[in-house]
Amino acid sequence: MKESLHEIGKAIQRHIEKEKASYTRIPAIGRAYCSLNSTLRGKEGAQQFWIVIGDTTKVLRTDGTVVHRDSKMGEVLSKYYSGKRKYIQITKNPKRKNEVEVTIHNRAIYKPDFSTAQEIVINIENDATYYRFQRLYDLLGQQREKEAQLKALQEEKERLRKQREEAERAAKEKARKEEEERLLEEARKREEEEKTNRAKIAQLEKDIEESKSKVKQTQSFIRKDLSLRSQHILDETQEDAKRSHLFDGTPIVIEGGPGTGKTTTMIQRLKFLISQQALEEYNAPLTSEQISSLTDPNTRDTNWLFFSPTDKLLSFLQANMRGEYLNANENNTTTLESFRNKILMEYKLRKPESDGPFKLYKVKDKTETILILNAEGAISAFEKFCISNISNILLNAYSLKTSEYSWHSLAQSIKAYCKRAESIKDIDALIRLFNSLHDNERKSVSQIEAQLNDLLSKKALFIKNKVDEDEQLKTAVIDLFEKWRQETIIVQEDDIEENAMDEAEDDEDELATIDYDAKLYQQLKTDFEEVEFTKI
Repeated sequence: MKESLHEIGKAIQRHIEKEKASYTRIPAIGRAYCSLNSTLRGKEGAQQFWIVIGDTTKVLRTDGTVVHRDSKMGEVLSKYYSGKRKYIQITKNPKRKNEVEVTIHNRAIYKPDFSTAQEIVINIENDATYYRFQRLYDLLGQQREKEAQLKALQEEKERLRKQREEAERAAKEKARKEEEERLLEEARKREEEEKTNRAKIAQLEKDIEESKSKVKQTQSFIRKDLSLRSQHILDETQEDAKRSHLFDGTPIVIEGGPGTGKTTTMIQRLKFLISQQALEEYNAPLTSEQISSLTDPNTRDTNWLFFSPTDKLLSFLQANMRGEYLNANENNTTTLESFRNKILMEYKLRKPESDGPFKLYKVKDKTETILILNAEGAISAFEKFCISNISNILLNAYSLKTSEYSWHSLAQSIKAYCKRAESIKDIDALIRLFNSLHDNERKSVSQIEAQLNDLLSKKALFIKNKVDEDEQLKTAVIDLFEKWRQETIIVQEDDIEENAMDEAEDDEDELATIDYDAKLYQQLKTDFEEVEFTKI
């Protein structure tokens, strides 16, 4: 009952050849060799099953049993590759249920490619190894190579045996002659040569095995990487997410890191939700009319909408959907930006003739004038104003004195970028300068900022300690802060008109406040100006 890798490969090759000969539109994506037992049919014996993802009426049915991937049997062969599994098969008579037990002896999944198969993964019962082959030719060719090597070894052994027999006969024939001793010596030399050849053959076999191991590791890596682009069979967790909560009003959230198959699972779930066989076998809570509407070939491609954040990813998704026989087109697959623009235009939420940075309005009659007479000139003047102001800020930063600080060397590099503002002539150049400053000096700015924050914290702590030491000064600072708080509340509550009427009186209060604050500031400055910054 156990099949070898070569037998599995030959079975796949024969099936593909039959598919090609019968012009099968939907090729198989996997093969499983299983034994079945059921309550209604009894023991059915071992047989091979072919896993498909399309309409089962359009596939080859003369070479084993066809299994739709989204059926109950398909779920078993998708999730597991060995052991005994059970499921309940729904019959036409609701009172009669068929309990099916499947014993999986081996399973092979692959990607069909014209007249061959690629990315083959084979699991065999009671064997923990994943056998991976990039092409069907590699699987079959490995066996042919092994047979050729064994045949070469047998021929070499046979040749050496014949040589030995001939040497022995020659030695016996010449034993009666004077050259017997010389012939025996030659036979001995031949024995040594044979021993050397055996050692060479053993080393050659070892080198071949090491090369096979390296090739196998490389094939395993390639298969793992490529599976992110095309994965018809999901793992157990992905299959559960794909088949759970069918139209029961429960939202599904699929979480996972990069490359864990989130998008692949979503695409297969979409295919599952519009599959008539899947909805019927899993007893979806829908009426027959609803199922017909969802699965009707003429309307099912308009019942769903798939969003992508970018155009490049959209092309990738559409290719994967077509691999699942979904009709992905511009009406049911789109980007968020394209969909937004479509909705804005369709519902007239945007007016191209009036919307814009300066809203240029059309003149209805000769008595009206447009808001901006020369829009291009206004934009140009605005750009020059921005460039001039930002350049002045950068040049002021360049003129800062930093030699007395520990981060002077870092500041020099930043100031060198600021000096480039002298040659800035347009917005593009200004943006490039900011990008260069961000990319090259971000780490330096972070270091300086950390040092300054540390110094400010120390300075604040020093001032707090000095204020706490002088009760009179502490009381004055608290009163000042309370006065500022009260003034803020009064300003927020005062009516604008009342403030205008009391403007003169407020001016007098403000002068008194400024005079009081100036005296307090002078007192604080006198207390702290003797403290050197570097000693804090």
